[in-house]
Amino acid sequence: MQAIRNGIKSAVRTPWKTLLYTLVLLLLSVMLCVAFCVNSSVRGYLDECDDYFHTVVKFEYVGADYPDNFVYDGELEAAIDAHRAELDALCSAPEVMSFEPAYGSAALIDGLHRKDRLLYDPEFAVIKITVWHYIAENIDAYSAYLDECLYSRSDESGKLIMVRPEAGLADETRFEEGKSYLVCGRYFRGINSYVWFEAAPVTFTDGSGAVTVPALAELTGGSAETGLYARLAAYMRQCNDSCPVQFTAALMDQIPFHEQELMLTEGRSFTDAEYASKAKVCVVSDRLVSAVGAELGDKLGLSLISGGDLYGGLAPETASEEYEIVGVYGATDLHPYDVYLPDSNAAKGAVRAANGYGLGVFRIKNSEAAAFTARAERLEPHGFRFSVYDQGYSAAAKPMNEMLFISTVFLGICLLLALAALCLQCYMFISRQREAAHTMLALGSGKGHICLYFAACTAVVTLPAALLGCLAGRLLEGKVFGLMQSWLARFGSDDLRYSSSRLSVVRTLEFDPKAPLSVYAAAALTILLGALVCALVFTAFGMRDRAKKPKKLKKARRMRAPM
Repeated sequence: MQAIRNGIKSAVRTPWKTLLYTLVLLLLSVMLCVAFCVNSSVRGYLDECDDYFHTVVKFEYVGADYPDNFVYDGELEAAIDAHRAELDALCSAPEVMSFEPAYGSAALIDGLHRKDRLLYDPEFAVIKITVWHYIAENIDAYSAYLDECLYSRSDESGKLIMVRPEAGLADETRFEEGKSYLVCGRYFRGINSYVWFEAAPVTFTDGSGAVTVPALAELTGGSAETGLYARLAAYMRQCNDSCPVQFTAALMDQIPFHEQELMLTEGRSFTDAEYASKAKVCVVSDRLVSAVGAELGDKLGLSLISGGDLYGGLAPETASEEYEIVGVYGATDLHPYDVYLPDSNAAKGAVRAANGYGLGVFRIKNSEAAAFTARAERLEPHGFRFSVYDQGYSAAAKPMNEMLFISTVFLGICLLLALAALCLQCYMFISRQREAAHTMLALGSGKGHICLYFAACTAVVTLPAALLGCLAGRLLEGKVFGLMQSWLARFGSDDLRYSSSRLSVVRTLEFDPKAPLSVYAAAALTILLGALVCALVFTAFGMRDRAKKPKKLKKARRMRAPM
C-alpha cells in the first residue's frame, strides 16, 4: 500500500504534466473507442449478411447448342455419364455448402386426384364399356356406354361415348355389339359433342419389367381377368396423380422460394431440429390442402414412391405415413402440388438425371460466388448452365468490405498512436525517477515494490483518461454511425455479375449499426493494459545498473619556466 500511495503522490507533484498526458490519452481513448465501434459494427453487419442472404446456384442442362437451340431432355443422361467425375467434383468443391438434386421422389396422397395442366398424360384412361352399335365405316367408331373408370382424369361413368380403334389397329381391334370390354387409350376431341375415345395398346414398365397391355379385352360371362388393366391403371395413377417431393436441408434456398415465386401464406418453415431428425412434417400448397380437405396442423397421408424421379416408372411404394402440415405456400401453375420434406442429408446427393432440364440447386458460401463460377464455366460448353442467385449479397457486402478495410487501418493507426503516447508517458515518468528507483533498491526495497510504485503512478494518469474517453465515445456513437450510414448509402447498387438484378424482389438488409458495451470495455482495457505493460517494461530497464565507464585522465600541461 505504501508503494501505491507514493506512486500517486509522485503523479500529483507534477499536476500540469499529469494533466497534459491525461488530455492526450483522453483524445486517444476517444479515437480508439470510435475505431473499435466502427470496426465491430461493420463485422457484425457482414455476419448478419451471411445469415440473411443465401447464395444459391440453379443447375440445368440445356444442350451444347444453347442459346441457338435448347433441349428439354435430349442427351441429358449421356451428358451426365460423360462428365460424371467433373460434376461430382463440383458438388464437393470447398465453396459448396450443399447440393440438393432435383425432385428426390414422388408421393401419392390419400384423396388427391390431380387435374392441373402438368399431368404426365392427362387424356389417358382405362375404362370399362358396353358396346351399343357400330356407327359408320367412314368414321369407324362405336357408340358405347361407359360403365366404370378404372383410371381417368375425369369420371365420365354413365355417359354414352364414341370409341374407335387406333388408326393402325382398325383391322385387328374390333368390337361386337352388346358385349362389355376393358379398354385403354386416350380421349380426344371429336366431330360432335359426344365424348370420343381412341383405344390403343400401351407398353409400360413396372417391377416385373416391360408389360404390353392390349387395346381391349372382352369381359366374358360378366367378368374377366382385370389384373393387367388394374396394374396399368395403378401405373397411370402414379404418373398423373403423384406429387413431386423435394427433400431439402434448407427450404428457403429452394429456387421457387428463393426467387419469392412461392411464399408461405400460413405456418412456418422447418426448424433446425426438424431438419436434423427428418421429422414427419411437410410444407404443401394451398391448392393441395384444399383438394384433400385439410388445413394447417392436420396430418397428411403420404405414400412415397421409391426410385427417385417423377415419371420414373412404376416402383414399389412405401406404406402410407402421416406427415403434419406445418406450412402452406401459395400455389402457382408451375408448382401446384409440390411437397417439401425436411432432410439434413440432402446435401450429400450426387448429380443424377432428372426429368426436364433442372438438375438441382447448389448452396455456396456468399463470398465464393466468383470461385464457383470459375469452376462451373468448364462444364458450360458441354450443355450445362449455372445461374447464380445471391439475393443482393454482393451489393451489400462490397461497400461494407471497403468500410471494413478503412476501419481496420484506422484502428491500427489508433493503436499505434496509443502505444506511442503510453511509451512516451512511461518513459518521462520513470526515467525522471530512475535515481529514486536505485535509491529504493539500495535501501532494501524489492523489485515488486518498485514495480507497484510506478504502476500506481501510471494508473493515476491512464485510468481517468480511459474512462472519460469511453464515455465520450459512447456519446459520439450516434453521430459516427449517422455519418457511416450516409456515406454507405451512395454505394447501394446491385452487383450485375450475379442475379440479384434479375429477381423480382431483391432482399435488403438495413444497416443498423449498434455497439455493445463490451466494445467500450475492450477499448478501455486496451489503454489500461497497454499502460501497465509499458510501465513494467520501462521500470525493468530503469532498475538496471549502468556500468560506469572509467573516466579518462587529462594530460597535465607542461609549464615552461619564464625566461
